[in-house]
Amino acid sequence: MLRHFSRVLLLLIAVAAGSASLACQSKTPGPSSGPQKTASESRETRITKFFIGDPEEDSGYETGPLHIVSSDGSEIVERLPPLKKSTDQVVVNNAVGFSDVHLAEDGRTLGWTINFENCCTSYSIPLSVVVFRDKKVLHTINPGLMIWDWKFLDGGKKVEVVSGTVHGSDVGDDQIYDVQTGKLLSESYGDDDAQTQTEKSAPAKVPPAKPANTPGDELIHAAQKGDLSRVEALLAAHVDVNSKLNGALDGGTTALIEASKAGHPEVVNALIAAHADVDSRDEVAKWTALIYASDGGRLDIVRALLAAHASANARGIYGNPSALFAASARGHAAVVAALIAAGADMNYRSSQGTSSLMIASGQGYLDVVRELIAANADVSAKEDNGDTALIDAAGAGHLDVVQFLLENGGNPTDMADYGGTPLKVAAEADHLDVVKALLAGGANYNEMGRDGTTALMSASAAGHLDIVQELLKAHANVNAKGFAGRTALMCAAEEGHVDVLQALVEADADLNIGKGEGGTALMRAAQTGHLIVVQALIAAKADVNATDQQGETALMVAARVGYGQIVRTLLASGADPNARSHNGRTAEDLARNNSHPQIAEFLSQSKSSDR
Repeated sequence: MLRHFSRVLLLLIAVAAGSASLACQSKTPGPSSGPQKTASESRETRITKFFIGDPEEDSGYETGPLHIVSSDGSEIVERLPPLKKSTDQVVVNNAVGFSDVHLAEDGRTLGWTINFENCCTSYSIPLSVVVFRDKKVLHTINPGLMIWDWKFLDGGKKVEVVSGTVHGSDVGDDQIYDVQTGKLLSESYGDDDAQTQTEKSAPAKVPPAKPANTPGDELIHAAQKGDLSRVEALLAAHVDVNSKLNGALDGGTTALIEASKAGHPEVVNALIAAHADVDSRDEVAKWTALIYASDGGRLDIVRALLAAHASANARGIYGNPSALFAASARGHAAVVAALIAAGADMNYRSSQGTSSLMIASGQGYLDVVRELIAANADVSAKEDNGDTALIDAAGAGHLDVVQFLLENGGNPTDMADYGGTPLKVAAEADHLDVVKALLAGGANYNEMGRDGTTALMSASAAGHLDIVQELLKAHANVNAKGFAGRTALMCAAEEGHVDVLQALVEADADLNIGKGEGGTALMRAAQTGHLIVVQALIAAKADVNATDQQGETALMVAARVGYGQIVRTLLASGADPNARSHNGRTAEDLARNNSHPQIAEFLSQSKSSDR
């Protein structure tokens, strides 16, 4: 049985518009019932229902849309793209259905697979996993092979994907991704020599692979197994050295590709001596023997193929990786050096605009980064989303790579299209040492991203106290206003991070920014149900009767949402129950109009006692 095809998967994550950098944003309050509600209750909408609809008759789709209903009553409908027709020049495999929908334990994160038409089977196969949270798609993961199984881990913080060929072995390739960032955390391959994963079976409807039934097939299988004597015997019998495995379903691979992939240098040398086509590609990933050998870190085989004049710049599909890119993504520094010496294109980009330097930096492979920089790789190049090598390294927390890039032309003020800077992404991910290095390297701690947040806002929203303290020590502007007028204090208040809030207050954060505008930190804490934050702000002398642009006070906000204990706390601290908004409503009116009768009655009694 041939091993299934390895590939560089990091390129295949398509990050949806709207980045994790938008860490400080308004949340929709959850349902409520009355004064007994506590601040510990969920402040975010949760997914309460999801279902796949039926397809329209004769639509060509296997399923209808995916419906996702949230606890606030809103419904989002995910639809597949329009079907396209194949032509004589272009074969189109359309997305035709949703399947395998899972809700994570956090109640907010949903995922599903998308089934695509497949040229070589009579049925569609799942090729993508989509991750959805907070009413938007976060990531689409495309392993490039059939998805056998997938699941959420750690309550929705990670996602595990197991994939393999349609007619593959019993052990799939296993990748684990971080849900929030989309970064590849770990991977292992279901090779014959390293079967470390739990066995996964392909769907029952997939027939077993056909056994070898031609001399060419036998040559390929012998090469894959490293059976040098059998390979030499078949070559002596004039079996075509460039035969491809019988049947497109089996990948259209050659003996040289399989020997290079499996790591059999003696067989590779024998096939090269027999004039094997060193640039032949398989029919699945369109990878050459050199790409596979580079991906596997087989320096001896890489050298043999280069000596036989294999193209150092051949490219496959599924992200269009080159040999240099594959070696860089795996951390094979010696292979990288050999490819550079053979003239590999240093600044070639994948289909997502990612260079070898970017992928090595994001993975933390310092030795590879050194080789690439020494060969004049472009340290300032940007991916399609605007990320640079330095942003990738900073977000992943690779301090040594960050320091090396800073010493070799990396710009600490680079900004991605979604608003991320090296400092912001490091702050969001709680990489304190990286934050310190970036500040020492000239990062602008007050830089406002295109998403309308600073590093201090992002760290405050994420609850990273150590990062907040470091930024404050560097004199970050504690009262800077970002998107919708938000400050770092508001971000901490919305997310319930009372320790961060106290640090910001001690740094002279203005408690009442937002009066007459989008609302103060106290109003935002009241809306999101954080009683302890409300208490801390009141203790710090926040204005309990400040109003927003609608004339609403924190008391009105808490009454409308239904946080009874916060209503009681505000009243006890001098909030005016008789105050009216610009449209003439009191806190009691808002509670009653939003189905919180107990709170309304309590407010009515409070007004009576004030007379």
